[in-house]
Amino acid sequence: MIRPISPYKGIVDKDIEDIILYREGGRLCYFLYHYIIVEQVVRKHPLYQHSVGLFAVSKDYFAKWFLFAPNGQKLEEYFSAYLDRYTNDLRELEGMENYLLKLAASLHNVLPVNPSSLSNDELKKDFSAFCHLYRDIMIIAGNLRVIDRAVVAGLRKSFGDKGGQDELIAIAGTPSKIPFNTAEEVALLKLAADVRKGNIDPLLPEFHSRITEIVENYAWSQMGYMDEAAHTGEDYEKRVTQLLVENPEQALFKIDARLKDNAKQREDLSKDLDARGKALVRIASWAAYLKDLYKACVNKAEYFAEPLFQEIVQRTGIRKDIFLNLLPDETLALLDGVRPDMSFVNERTKQNVLVGLPGKLTLLTEGEAQEFVERYLTHRDSQKTEFKGRVASRGKVIGTAKVVLGEDDFQKLEKGEILVVSNTSPDFTPIMHKAGAIVAEEGGLTAHVSIVSREFGIPCVVGIANATEVFKDGDSVEVDANKGIVKILKRV
Repeated sequence: MIRPISPYKGIVDKDIEDIILYREGGRLCYFLYHYIIVEQVVRKHPLYQHSVGLFAVSKDYFAKWFLFAPNGQKLEEYFSAYLDRYTNDLRELEGMENYLLKLAASLHNVLPVNPSSLSNDELKKDFSAFCHLYRDIMIIAGNLRVIDRAVVAGLRKSFGDKGGQDELIAIAGTPSKIPFNTAEEVALLKLAADVRKGNIDPLLPEFHSRITEIVENYAWSQMGYMDEAAHTGEDYEKRVTQLLVENPEQALFKIDARLKDNAKQREDLSKDLDARGKALVRIASWAAYLKDLYKACVNKAEYFAEPLFQEIVQRTGIRKDIFLNLLPDETLALLDGVRPDMSFVNERTKQNVLVGLPGKLTLLTEGEAQEFVERYLTHRDSQKTEFKGRVASRGKVIGTAKVVLGEDDFQKLEKGEILVVSNTSPDFTPIMHKAGAIVAEEGGLTAHVSIVSREFGIPCVVGIANATEVFKDGDSVEVDANKGIVKILKRV
Protein backbone atom coordinates (compact mmCIF):
# COMPACT_ATOMS: atom_id res chain seq x y z
CA MET A 1 0.00 0.00 0.00
CA ILE A 2 1.24 3.54 -0.82
CA ARG A 3 0.64 6.06 1.96
CA PRO A 4 0.99 9.83 1.58
CA ILE A 5 2.86 11.50 4.45
CA SER A 6 1.60 14.98 5.24
CA PRO A 7 2.75 17.70 4.54
CA TYR A 8 5.02 16.35 1.80
CA LYS A 9 4.54 15.66 -1.88
CA GLY A 10 4.82 12.03 -2.90
CA ILE A 11 7.64 10.52 -4.91
CA VAL A 12 6.73 9.99 -8.58
CA ASP A 13 8.13 7.39 -10.97
CA LYS A 14 10.49 9.76 -12.78
CA ASP A 15 12.17 10.67 -9.46
CA ILE A 16 13.43 7.14 -8.96
CA GLU A 17 13.58 5.79 -12.50
CA ASP A 18 16.92 4.03 -13.03
CA ILE A 19 18.31 5.20 -9.67
CA ILE A 20 21.57 3.76 -8.34
CA LEU A 21 21.52 2.82 -4.66
CA TYR A 22 24.59 3.43 -2.48
CA ARG A 23 24.52 1.33 0.66
CA GLU A 24 24.72 3.30 3.93
CA GLY A 25 24.43 0.69 6.64
CA GLY A 26 21.58 -0.76 8.62
CA ARG A 27 20.57 -2.10 11.99
CA LEU A 28 17.65 -3.01 14.23
CA CYS A 29 15.58 0.13 14.56
CA TYR A 30 12.14 1.23 15.77
CA PHE A 31 10.00 2.84 13.11
CA LEU A 32 10.01 6.30 14.76
CA TYR A 33 13.79 6.59 14.39
CA HIS A 34 13.75 4.88 10.97
CA TYR A 35 11.21 7.45 9.76
CA ILE A 36 13.12 10.49 11.07
CA ILE A 37 16.37 9.19 9.54
CA VAL A 38 14.65 9.33 6.14
CA GLU A 39 12.70 12.52 6.81
CA GLN A 40 15.94 14.43 7.46
CA VAL A 41 16.67 14.53 3.70
CA VAL A 42 13.15 15.81 3.00
CA ARG A 43 13.03 18.90 5.20
CA LYS A 44 14.70 22.12 4.10
CA HIS A 45 17.47 23.12 6.51
CA PRO A 46 18.96 26.64 6.64
CA LEU A 47 22.56 25.42 7.02
CA TYR A 48 22.80 21.82 5.82
CA GLN A 49 20.27 21.35 3.06
CA HIS A 50 20.24 18.06 1.14
CA SER A 51 20.45 17.59 -2.60
CA VAL A 52 20.19 13.78 -2.74
CA GLY A 53 17.70 11.19 -1.60
CA LEU A 54 17.46 8.35 0.89
CA PHE A 55 15.91 4.96 0.15
CA ALA A 56 15.14 2.83 3.21
CA VAL A 57 13.69 -0.62 3.70
CA SER A 58 12.74 -2.21 7.02
CA LYS A 59 11.55 -5.74 7.67
CA ASP A 60 10.74 -7.02 11.14
CA TYR A 61 12.62 -4.05 12.65
CA PHE A 62 15.83 -4.54 10.64
CA ALA A 63 16.34 -1.37 8.63
CA LYS A 64 18.72 -0.72 5.74
CA TRP A 65 19.45 2.72 4.29
CA PHE A 66 20.73 3.72 0.84
CA LEU A 67 21.71 7.08 -0.60
CA PHE A 68 20.71 7.86 -4.18
CA ALA A 69 20.80 10.73 -6.64
CA PRO A 70 17.47 11.61 -8.29
CA ASN A 71 16.54 10.93 -11.90
CA GLY A 72 19.09 8.15 -12.41
CA GLN A 73 22.11 10.40 -11.89
CA LYS A 74 25.26 9.25 -10.11
CA LEU A 75 25.86 10.29 -6.52
CA GLU A 76 29.33 11.50 -7.54
CA GLU A 77 27.67 14.33 -9.47
CA TYR A 78 26.54 15.80 -6.14
CA PHE A 79 29.81 15.49 -4.22
CA SER A 80 30.88 19.09 -4.81
CA ALA A 81 27.58 20.40 -3.40
CA TYR A 82 28.44 18.75 -0.08
CA LEU A 83 32.23 18.99 -0.03
CA ASP A 84 33.31 22.32 -1.55
CA ARG A 85 32.30 24.48 1.40
CA TYR A 86 34.72 22.51 3.62
CA THR A 87 37.65 22.44 1.20
CA ASN A 88 37.23 26.17 0.56
CA ASP A 89 36.99 27.07 4.25
CA LEU A 90 38.11 24.50 6.81
CA ARG A 91 36.54 26.62 9.56
CA GLU A 92 33.20 25.25 8.34
CA LEU A 93 34.14 21.99 10.09
CA GLU A 94 34.33 23.84 13.40
CA GLY A 95 30.97 25.38 12.53
CA MET A 96 29.43 21.91 12.20
CA GLU A 97 31.01 20.91 15.52
CA ASN A 98 29.57 24.00 17.24
CA TYR A 99 26.16 23.29 15.72
CA LEU A 100 26.16 19.74 17.12
CA LEU A 101 27.38 20.92 20.53
CA LYS A 102 24.59 23.51 20.56
CA LEU A 103 22.02 20.81 19.80
CA ALA A 104 23.40 18.62 22.60
CA ALA A 105 23.34 21.53 25.07
CA SER A 106 19.72 22.29 24.19
CA LEU A 107 18.58 18.82 25.27
CA HIS A 108 18.26 19.94 28.88
CA ASN A 109 16.02 22.84 27.85
CA VAL A 110 13.92 20.90 25.35
CA LEU A 111 13.27 17.66 27.26
CA PRO A 112 11.44 17.75 30.60
CA VAL A 113 12.95 16.09 33.67
CA ASN A 114 9.59 15.60 35.42
CA PRO A 115 6.93 15.38 32.70
CA SER A 116 4.21 13.95 34.95
CA SER A 117 3.03 17.46 35.88
CA LEU A 118 2.62 18.52 32.24
CA SER A 119 -0.65 18.75 30.37
CA ASN A 120 -1.22 16.71 27.22
CA ASP A 121 -0.69 19.82 25.12
CA GLU A 122 2.64 20.42 26.85
CA LEU A 123 3.63 16.79 26.24
CA LYS A 124 2.78 17.26 22.56
CA LYS A 125 4.96 20.36 22.42
CA ASP A 126 7.89 18.58 24.06
CA PHE A 127 7.54 15.50 21.87
CA SER A 128 7.49 17.69 18.74
CA ALA A 129 10.60 19.47 20.02
CA PHE A 130 12.33 16.09 20.48
CA CYS A 131 11.48 15.03 16.91
CA HIS A 132 12.73 18.36 15.54
CA LEU A 133 15.97 18.12 17.52
CA TYR A 134 16.51 14.47 16.53
CA ARG A 135 15.92 15.35 12.87
CA ASP A 136 18.45 18.20 13.03
CA ILE A 137 21.07 15.81 14.44
CA MET A 138 20.28 13.32 11.68
CA ILE A 139 20.63 16.06 9.04
CA ILE A 140 24.27 16.39 10.11
CA ALA A 141 24.63 12.60 9.92
CA GLY A 142 23.20 12.58 6.40
CA ASN A 143 25.58 15.32 5.26
CA LEU A 144 28.55 13.51 6.78
CA ARG A 145 27.70 10.32 4.90
CA VAL A 146 27.85 12.09 1.54
CA ILE A 147 30.99 13.98 2.60
CA ASP A 148 32.52 10.63 3.56
CA ARG A 149 32.05 9.25 0.04
CA ALA A 150 33.24 12.49 -1.57
CA VAL A 151 36.41 12.51 0.53
CA VAL A 152 37.25 8.88 -0.32
CA ALA A 153 36.89 9.63 -4.04
CA GLY A 154 39.00 12.78 -3.69
CA LEU A 155 41.73 11.05 -1.71
CA ARG A 156 42.03 8.29 -4.30
CA LYS A 157 42.76 10.99 -6.89
CA SER A 158 45.22 12.75 -4.56
CA PHE A 159 47.11 9.54 -3.84
CA GLY A 160 47.38 8.77 -7.54
CA ASP A 161 49.15 5.51 -8.21
CA LYS A 162 50.48 5.08 -4.66
CA GLY A 163 50.15 1.53 -3.42
CA GLY A 164 47.97 0.60 -0.45
CA GLN A 165 45.39 3.32 -1.05
CA ASP A 166 42.88 1.73 1.34
CA GLU A 167 45.42 1.82 4.16
CA LEU A 168 46.25 5.47 3.43
CA ILE A 169 42.54 6.34 3.39
CA ALA A 170 42.07 4.54 6.71
CA ILE A 171 44.91 6.62 8.22
CA ALA A 172 43.28 9.81 6.95
CA GLY A 173 39.99 8.76 8.54
CA THR A 174 41.23 8.39 12.12
CA PRO A 175 39.30 10.88 14.30
CA SER A 176 40.86 14.28 14.99
CA LYS A 177 39.59 14.14 18.58
CA ILE A 178 39.15 11.27 21.03
CA PRO A 179 35.98 9.18 20.38
CA PHE A 180 33.47 9.09 23.23
CA ASN A 181 33.78 5.32 23.78
CA THR A 182 37.54 5.77 24.17
CA ALA A 183 37.01 8.73 26.52
CA GLU A 184 34.64 6.56 28.58
CA GLU A 185 37.22 3.76 28.76
CA VAL A 186 39.93 6.26 29.76
CA ALA A 187 37.76 7.53 32.65
CA LEU A 188 37.25 3.95 33.88
CA LEU A 189 40.94 3.08 33.48
CA LYS A 190 42.00 6.17 35.42
CA LEU A 191 39.64 5.22 38.25
CA ALA A 192 40.93 1.62 38.23
CA ALA A 193 44.53 2.89 38.25
CA ASP A 194 43.81 5.14 41.25
CA VAL A 195 42.25 2.20 43.13
CA ARG A 196 45.16 -0.05 42.25
CA LYS A 197 47.69 2.54 43.49
CA GLY A 198 45.76 2.93 46.74
CA ASN A 199 44.80 6.54 46.02
CA ILE A 200 41.08 5.73 46.27
CA ASP A 201 39.31 3.22 48.50
CA PRO A 202 36.34 1.54 46.73
CA LEU A 203 34.45 1.53 50.02
CA LEU A 204 34.64 5.30 50.55
CA PRO A 205 32.40 8.05 49.08
CA GLU A 206 35.09 9.41 46.75
CA PHE A 207 34.99 6.21 44.68
CA HIS A 208 31.21 6.35 44.34
CA SER A 209 31.44 10.04 43.47
CA ARG A 210 33.77 9.18 40.57
CA ILE A 211 31.38 6.42 39.44
CA THR A 212 28.48 8.90 39.55
CA GLU A 213 30.47 11.34 37.42
CA ILE A 214 31.10 8.63 34.81
CA VAL A 215 27.38 7.74 34.80
CA GLU A 216 26.49 11.40 34.25
CA ASN A 217 28.96 11.71 31.38
CA TYR A 218 28.55 8.36 29.60
CA ALA A 219 25.44 6.43 30.72
CA TRP A 220 24.06 6.79 27.17
CA SER A 221 27.23 5.52 25.44
CA GLN A 222 25.97 2.16 24.17
CA MET A 223 22.39 3.07 23.37
CA GLY A 224 21.07 2.60 19.86
CA TYR A 225 17.83 2.62 17.90
CA MET A 226 16.16 -0.33 19.57
CA ASP A 227 16.13 -1.44 23.23
CA GLU A 228 19.77 -0.91 24.20
CA ALA A 229 19.85 -0.01 27.89
CA ALA A 230 21.71 2.89 29.47
CA HIS A 231 24.65 2.10 31.74
CA THR A 232 24.19 2.19 35.52
CA GLY A 233 26.60 2.79 38.37
CA GLU A 234 26.60 -0.95 39.02
CA ASP A 235 27.65 -1.59 35.41
CA TYR A 236 30.61 0.73 35.78
CA GLU A 237 31.63 -0.69 39.17
CA LYS A 238 31.77 -4.16 37.59
CA ARG A 239 33.87 -2.79 34.73
CA VAL A 240 36.35 -1.19 37.16
CA THR A 241 36.61 -4.52 39.01
CA GLN A 242 37.47 -6.24 35.71
CA LEU A 243 40.09 -3.60 34.89
CA LEU A 244 41.76 -4.06 38.28
CA VAL A 245 42.87 -7.59 37.39
CA GLU A 246 44.45 -6.24 34.21
CA ASN A 247 46.97 -3.41 34.00
CA PRO A 248 45.06 -0.11 33.74
CA GLU A 249 48.23 2.02 33.67
CA GLN A 250 49.56 0.06 30.68
CA ALA A 251 46.19 0.26 28.93
CA LEU A 252 46.16 4.06 29.40
CA PHE A 253 49.66 4.27 27.98
CA LYS A 254 48.63 2.24 24.92
CA ILE A 255 45.59 4.44 24.25
CA ASP A 256 47.67 7.61 24.54
CA ALA A 257 50.36 6.13 22.26
CA ARG A 258 47.76 5.07 19.69
CA LEU A 259 46.16 8.53 19.58
CA LYS A 260 49.55 10.19 19.15
CA ASP A 261 50.54 7.67 16.49
CA ASN A 262 47.29 8.33 14.59
CA ALA A 263 47.99 12.08 14.63
CA LYS A 264 51.58 11.58 13.44
CA GLN A 265 50.53 9.22 10.65
CA ARG A 266 47.98 11.78 9.42
CA GLU A 267 50.63 14.50 9.54
CA ASP A 268 53.12 12.35 7.62
CA LEU A 269 50.43 11.43 5.11
CA SER A 270 49.77 15.09 4.29
CA LYS A 271 53.39 16.08 3.69
CA ASP A 272 53.59 15.01 0.05
CA LEU A 273 50.08 16.11 -0.93
CA ASP A 274 49.00 19.31 -2.63
CA ALA A 275 46.76 21.85 -0.90
CA ARG A 276 43.55 20.04 -1.85
CA GLY A 277 44.94 16.68 -0.71
CA LYS A 278 45.94 18.20 2.64
CA ALA A 279 42.45 19.67 3.00
CA LEU A 280 40.85 16.29 2.24
CA VAL A 281 42.94 14.54 4.91
CA ARG A 282 41.86 17.15 7.45
CA ILE A 283 38.21 16.83 6.39
CA ALA A 284 38.43 13.03 6.64
CA SER A 285 39.77 13.22 10.18
CA TRP A 286 37.23 15.82 11.25
CA ALA A 287 34.38 13.93 9.60
CA ALA A 288 35.29 10.84 11.64
CA TYR A 289 35.21 12.91 14.83
CA LEU A 290 31.98 14.68 13.86
CA LYS A 291 30.29 11.38 13.07
CA ASP A 292 31.22 10.19 16.56
CA LEU A 293 29.91 13.46 17.99
CA TYR A 294 26.59 13.17 16.15
CA LYS A 295 26.13 9.61 17.49
CA ALA A 296 26.80 10.92 20.99
CA CYS A 297 24.09 13.53 20.41
CA VAL A 298 21.64 10.90 19.16
CA ASN A 299 22.26 8.67 22.16
CA LYS A 300 21.92 11.60 24.57
CA ALA A 301 18.65 12.64 22.91
CA GLU A 302 17.19 9.16 23.40
CA TYR A 303 18.55 8.97 26.95
CA PHE A 304 17.14 12.33 28.06
CA ALA A 305 13.85 11.70 26.24
CA GLU A 306 13.17 8.55 28.25
CA PRO A 307 11.12 10.27 31.02
CA LEU A 308 9.00 11.95 28.33
CA PHE A 309 8.47 8.66 26.51
CA GLN A 310 7.55 6.83 29.70
CA GLU A 311 5.01 9.51 30.59
CA ILE A 312 3.36 9.30 27.14
CA VAL A 313 3.22 5.51 27.41
CA GLN A 314 1.77 5.58 30.92
CA ARG A 315 -0.74 8.32 30.21
CA THR A 316 -2.07 6.84 26.95
CA GLY A 317 -1.96 3.20 28.07
CA ILE A 318 -0.12 2.15 24.91
CA ARG A 319 2.78 -0.31 24.92
CA LYS A 320 6.18 1.33 24.56
CA ASP A 321 7.14 -0.74 21.52
CA ILE A 322 3.96 0.39 19.77
CA PHE A 323 4.61 4.02 20.74
CA LEU A 324 8.11 3.80 19.22
CA ASN A 325 6.60 2.43 16.00
CA LEU A 326 4.24 5.39 15.51
CA LEU A 327 4.66 8.27 13.12
CA PRO A 328 5.18 11.58 14.98
CA ASP A 329 1.72 12.80 13.92
CA GLU A 330 0.16 9.59 15.25
CA THR A 331 1.72 10.22 18.67
CA LEU A 332 0.38 13.78 18.69
CA ALA A 333 -3.06 12.46 17.77
CA LEU A 334 -2.77 9.80 20.47
CA LEU A 335 -2.28 12.53 23.07
CA ASP A 336 -5.53 14.05 21.75
CA GLY A 337 -7.28 10.75 22.37
CA VAL A 338 -7.16 9.35 18.82
CA ARG A 339 -5.90 5.76 18.82
CA PRO A 340 -3.58 4.72 15.97
CA ASP A 341 -4.70 2.48 13.12
CA MET A 342 -3.04 -0.71 14.38
CA SER A 343 -3.48 -2.51 11.08
CA PHE A 344 -1.34 0.19 9.46
CA VAL A 345 1.20 0.05 12.30
CA ASN A 346 1.47 -3.73 11.95
CA GLU A 347 1.75 -3.49 8.15
CA ARG A 348 4.79 -1.23 8.23
CA THR A 349 6.42 -3.06 11.14
CA LYS A 350 6.30 -6.26 9.08
CA GLN A 351 7.83 -4.51 6.06
CA ASN A 352 8.04 -0.98 4.73
CA VAL A 353 9.91 1.11 2.21
CA LEU A 354 10.48 4.84 2.73
CA VAL A 355 11.76 6.97 -0.13
CA GLY A 356 12.75 10.57 0.55
CA LEU A 357 13.97 13.45 -1.62
CA PRO A 358 14.08 17.16 -0.75
CA GLY A 359 10.41 18.09 -0.29
CA LYS A 360 9.10 14.63 -1.19
CA LEU A 361 8.38 11.52 0.89
CA THR A 362 6.56 8.25 0.19
CA LEU A 363 5.84 5.30 2.47
CA LEU A 364 5.04 1.89 1.01
CA THR A 365 3.85 -1.26 2.76
CA GLU A 366 2.54 -4.69 1.78
CA GLY A 367 2.68 -5.53 -1.94
CA GLU A 368 4.08 -2.18 -3.05
CA ALA A 369 6.93 -2.45 -0.54
CA GLN A 370 7.79 -5.97 -1.68
CA GLU A 371 7.67 -4.87 -5.31
CA PHE A 372 10.21 -2.11 -4.56
CA VAL A 373 12.47 -4.53 -2.68
CA GLU A 374 12.44 -6.97 -5.58
CA ARG A 375 13.00 -4.19 -8.12
CA TYR A 376 15.91 -2.46 -6.39
CA LEU A 377 17.41 -4.78 -3.79
CA THR A 378 17.24 -8.32 -5.11
CA HIS A 379 20.78 -9.70 -5.19
CA ARG A 380 22.08 -12.79 -6.94
CA ASP A 381 25.15 -13.70 -4.93
CA SER A 382 24.05 -17.14 -3.75
CA GLN A 383 26.70 -18.92 -5.84
CA LYS A 384 29.44 -16.34 -5.48
CA THR A 385 32.27 -17.20 -3.08
CA GLU A 386 34.66 -14.24 -3.40
CA PHE A 387 33.82 -10.64 -2.58
CA LYS A 388 35.83 -7.41 -2.92
CA GLY A 389 35.50 -4.58 -0.42
CA ARG A 390 37.70 -1.88 1.10
CA VAL A 391 40.38 -2.41 3.73
CA ALA A 392 39.50 -0.70 7.02
CA SER A 393 42.11 -2.46 9.19
CA ARG A 394 44.85 -4.73 7.86
CA GLY A 395 45.39 -8.43 8.57
CA LYS A 396 44.42 -11.89 7.36
CA VAL A 397 42.29 -14.40 9.25
CA ILE A 398 40.43 -17.65 8.55
CA GLY A 399 37.52 -18.45 10.81
CA THR A 400 33.86 -19.30 11.27
CA ALA A 401 31.34 -16.63 10.24
CA LYS A 402 28.67 -15.38 12.65
CA VAL A 403 26.05 -12.93 11.40
CA VAL A 404 25.12 -10.40 14.09
CA LEU A 405 22.22 -8.02 13.44
CA GLY A 406 21.75 -6.71 16.96
CA GLU A 407 22.09 -7.27 20.69
CA ASP A 408 20.03 -10.48 20.65
CA ASP A 409 22.73 -12.06 18.46
CA PHE A 410 25.72 -10.99 20.58
CA GLN A 411 25.92 -14.31 22.43
CA LYS A 412 26.48 -16.17 19.15
CA LEU A 413 29.99 -14.84 18.62
CA GLU A 414 32.83 -16.87 20.11
CA LYS A 415 36.34 -15.48 20.51
CA GLY A 416 38.27 -15.50 17.23
CA GLU A 417 35.23 -15.94 14.97
CA ILE A 418 34.44 -13.73 11.98
CA LEU A 419 31.90 -11.04 12.89
CA VAL A 420 29.59 -10.30 9.92
CA VAL A 421 27.54 -7.13 10.33
CA SER A 422 25.66 -4.51 8.40
CA ASN A 423 27.52 -1.92 10.44
CA THR A 424 28.40 -1.54 14.10
CA SER A 425 27.59 1.14 16.64
CA PRO A 426 28.80 1.76 20.20
CA ASP A 427 26.59 -1.00 21.63
CA PHE A 428 28.58 -3.51 19.51
CA THR A 429 31.91 -2.48 21.06
CA PRO A 430 32.08 -5.23 23.75
CA ILE A 431 31.74 -8.07 21.22
CA MET A 432 34.07 -6.47 18.68
CA HIS A 433 36.94 -7.22 21.07
CA LYS A 434 36.17 -10.94 20.61
CA ALA A 435 36.17 -10.96 16.82
CA GLY A 436 39.04 -12.51 14.88
CA ALA A 437 38.05 -10.32 11.93
CA ILE A 438 35.08 -8.20 10.84
CA VAL A 439 33.16 -8.10 7.56
CA ALA A 440 30.73 -5.20 7.14
CA GLU A 441 28.22 -4.09 4.54
CA GLU A 442 28.73 -0.38 5.18
CA GLY A 443 31.82 0.95 3.46
CA GLY A 444 32.16 4.46 4.80
CA LEU A 445 35.50 5.97 5.74
CA THR A 446 34.00 7.30 8.97
CA ALA A 447 31.81 4.28 9.74
CA HIS A 448 31.98 3.13 13.36
CA VAL A 449 33.19 -0.29 12.26
CA SER A 450 36.05 1.25 10.25
CA ILE A 451 37.28 3.43 13.11
CA VAL A 452 36.92 0.90 15.95
CA SER A 453 38.41 -2.05 14.04
CA ARG A 454 41.49 0.05 13.37
CA GLU A 455 41.68 1.16 17.02
CA PHE A 456 41.47 -2.45 18.21
CA GLY A 457 43.77 -3.79 15.49
CA ILE A 458 41.10 -6.20 14.20
CA PRO A 459 41.35 -7.15 10.50
CA CYS A 460 38.33 -5.62 8.81
CA VAL A 461 36.92 -5.41 5.29
CA VAL A 462 34.00 -3.04 4.68
CA GLY A 463 31.69 -2.38 1.74
CA ILE A 464 30.68 -6.02 1.12
CA ALA A 465 27.15 -5.65 -0.25
CA ASN A 466 24.48 -7.85 1.36
CA ALA A 467 27.07 -9.54 3.61
CA THR A 468 24.49 -10.30 6.31
CA GLU A 469 22.44 -12.25 3.74
CA VAL A 470 25.25 -13.79 1.67
CA PHE A 471 27.22 -15.20 4.63
CA LYS A 472 25.63 -17.74 6.95
CA ASP A 473 26.43 -18.76 10.51
CA GLY A 474 29.01 -21.53 10.35
CA ASP A 475 30.50 -20.67 6.94
CA SER A 476 34.28 -21.08 6.85
CA VAL A 477 35.56 -17.67 5.72
CA GLU A 478 38.92 -16.15 4.82
CA VAL A 479 39.19 -12.42 5.45
CA ASP A 480 42.17 -10.94 3.62
CA ALA A 481 42.15 -7.40 4.96
CA ASN A 482 45.44 -6.67 3.22
CA LYS A 483 43.75 -6.92 -0.19
CA GLY A 484 40.14 -6.22 0.81
CA ILE A 485 38.96 -9.69 -0.29
CA VAL A 486 36.63 -12.03 1.60
CA LYS A 487 36.24 -15.65 0.48
CA ILE A 488 33.78 -18.34 1.52
CA LEU A 489 35.96 -21.45 1.81
CA LYS A 490 33.16 -23.80 2.81
CA ARG A 491 29.44 -23.19 3.12
CA VAL A 492 27.37 -24.76 5.88
